[in-house]
Amino acid sequence: MMHLQRSTSSKPNEDFVEAKRAVATVKRAGAKKGDRMQDNVAWCQAQPDHDGGHLLLLGGTDTISLRIRIAQSHARSTLTPGNWSHVALMPGKLYKNAGKTPLFHVPVAGSATSQAIDNNGVVEARLEDFADRKAYPNIALIRLPVAQSELRAAIKTFSHDRGLIDALDLVVTWLAFSWGVGASPNPLLHEVGVPSAVFAEHVVGSSGFELTPGLASRSSCPEAIWQSARYWYKFHTQATEQGERLSGTWNLEHYMDGVLRVAPGS
Repeated sequence: MMHLQRSTSSKPNEDFVEAKRAVATVKRAGAKKGDRMQDNVAWCQAQPDHDGGHLLLLGGTDTISLRIRIAQSHARSTLTPGNWSHVALMPGKLYKNAGKTPLFHVPVAGSATSQAIDNNGVVEARLEDFADRKAYPNIALIRLPVAQSELRAAIKTFSHDRGLIDALDLVVTWLAFSWGVGASPNPLLHEVGVPSAVFAEHVVGSSGFELTPGLASRSSCPEAIWQSARYWYKFHTQATEQGERLSGTWNLEHYMDGVLRVAPGS
């Protein structure tokens, strides 16, 4: 089982709220006929501005993403699959051309690149790499009460010191589970966190903010970060000098909990 402590808060964080997709004001390149909704770049661009860093939570629909989501059922009281498969760090504000905004993450899929190997699994990407709302229908943008400079310094340290956390070791373990290699067990049950979440946890923690109070950083996963943003706001308010908590917006469209959702009037 996972050693995940639950928050005592019964009500969700009022500063972390749902923001549904709107109809896109500009037709997206490659959009299918009839698909007029915002992609993930446009959705992020529509969210409130913030001077500090951000975390991007994503829930993907490819095989590896689904395997990671299923693995996180042990982090949920319902034991149903999670809604999130990936975490990326955005150390600064959105660019005016939002799609070009840099992100840093430790991917499981597509991890065998020279950039990942040379940088302890850390890959620099762009927000536009995750624009497809069909591939990543679940999205959350979490505002961090951490200075951009501190996040950038912590990312650099993590990337060049495998002695802190060997993220490539985490990646290989999760690849084996995701691909169903042999009898590979669920890594979370052995306190091996999802690589992108462990990376985010360490970077944010090194900057002076405890991201998931209910779980050890090496065991972190996207679901734990989601729960922290939703329910650990009292802890963060009391633990930080300025009474700061996580805030932001989210949108969920793809569920794996077995509940049939019928649209009104259907």
